[in-house]
Amino acid sequence: MRHTHLLMPLALVSAMAAVQQAYAANGFIAREVKIEGLVRLTPSNVYNMLPINSGDRVDDPTIADAIRTLYATGLFDDIKTYKQNDVLTFRVVERPVISKIEFKGNKLIPKEALTEGLKKMGVVEGDVLKSSALQTIETELEQQYAQQGRYDADIKVETIAQPNNRVALKLDFYEGKPAKVVEINLIGNTVFSDSDIKQAFAIKESGWSSIVTRNDRYAREKMAASLESLRALYLNKGYINFNINNSQLNISEDKKKIFVEVSVTEGSQFKFGQTKFLGDALYQPQELEALKIYKDGDIYSQEKVNAVKQLLLRKYGNAGYYFAEVNVVPQINNETGVVDLNYYINPGQQVKVRRINITGNTKTADDVLRREMRQMEGALASNEKIDLSKVRLERTGFFKTVDIKPVRVPNSPDEVDLNVNVEEQHSGSTTLAVGYSQSAGITFQAGLSQTNLLGTGNRFALDLTRSQTQDYYNLSVTDPYFTIDGVSRGYNLYYRKTKLNDEYTVNNYVTDSFGGSLSFGYPIDENQSLSASLGIDST
Repeated sequence: MRHTHLLMPLALVSAMAAVQQAYAANGFIAREVKIEGLVRLTPSNVYNMLPINSGDRVDDPTIADAIRTLYATGLFDDIKTYKQNDVLTFRVVERPVISKIEFKGNKLIPKEALTEGLKKMGVVEGDVLKSSALQTIETELEQQYAQQGRYDADIKVETIAQPNNRVALKLDFYEGKPAKVVEINLIGNTVFSDSDIKQAFAIKESGWSSIVTRNDRYAREKMAASLESLRALYLNKGYINFNINNSQLNISEDKKKIFVEVSVTEGSQFKFGQTKFLGDALYQPQELEALKIYKDGDIYSQEKVNAVKQLLLRKYGNAGYYFAEVNVVPQINNETGVVDLNYYINPGQQVKVRRINITGNTKTADDVLRREMRQMEGALASNEKIDLSKVRLERTGFFKTVDIKPVRVPNSPDEVDLNVNVEEQHSGSTTLAVGYSQSAGITFQAGLSQTNLLGTGNRFALDLTRSQTQDYYNLSVTDPYFTIDGVSRGYNLYYRKTKLNDEYTVNNYVTDSFGGSLSFGYPIDENQSLSASLGIDST
């Protein structure tokens, strides 16, 4: 990292030294207080900051306190004081204002993210430049690129002086190239082979496949994920005392190669012992026992323990105990190699849904979303019904994303609001086409389709086709909620006319048809329905 700028931070100690003038021991009356050296600020701005006014008695401690106060504003680089004929003068050097911030060479970190990051560090166009902030910029950017394995990145931070005590800030990026993991060295593993462990790692050793997958590129997140995968590999095979002793990186001098070393202690393998459901369980033990996905004496697996915990939370959540808590306390017997498990259950209060708040639907009507909700207002909150509501909203195809969050109602521990936020997407399509065939000549085709017509949730389609031998028109409309319980009704009308033409007629007869149909769909459950239609055709 190289850092060049025109501003040099001055220590407060040097400013204090300027105060050590031959002021009287008992001070003096400051007949007048002056401010010199201002460029951008006005004297009234500084007077409002000073704890000293004209006519006050001042001494060394008072003046030192005033200097500290001015430095604390972050507006000044240097402050000195002088006394002449009982006139106290503060001579200041203002810090410059950032007039412009420029970025060059940044591809991995977009300009918007850099601007937001600088803003959090107090570096914003129009604000005063603090020299300490420049050092923070360097440190933060260095860490950002190091986390992505780009140890050879180089960022130049330069300040360019401009008129009226302003300064332009220029950040020049050389982002470098990510270092590659060329070797993963494992120490202490006997249960799993090196190849098994490396297979579980998110980060891989450099090889021919890395040219395409780039899975040998080092990143801190990938390394953390690899260590978690290693830990899960052992815990799910019963090695409950498994421990990662050390994990370290060795970087080559050219900063392009990384050597990873991981040292482990495996411990011994354990089995499941007794399982107890304690606390305010509410249910009979046999009902909760049915949720166990392991048997006593099986090889211990942390994954199965976590799965049982989630099944318990879901069971209580479906019964209205939405904020139930389950804490798993293992009792490890190192002599017998058995782990007894105690699931401590605190169901809490049953929770009702007070209100469903829908946001993000600028086009789609509220009732179109509400009719898909299986969790109702005034009913007990249910994990299953909330999840099903989310699935049904996604299934409509009207929304790019669907997010449902239960939020506690203040001062009402037995109530929640459901905040449903959706992001809409295009629900229609238009077709225009021109074609040619020997049997039909030139063909023109146009079509319009909407799966969410005017935000009503109704489906609409119109197709028009014309050629030198035939005209075809088709119109269909479907209301998926003809009745409140989800019975759908659809209409379809069509017209087809054949035009005789000696040049393109290929059959020895032609037909003209028009007709329509009426169809109904009846839902059997959440995933199946029965449908029937009745049509009339005149040919």
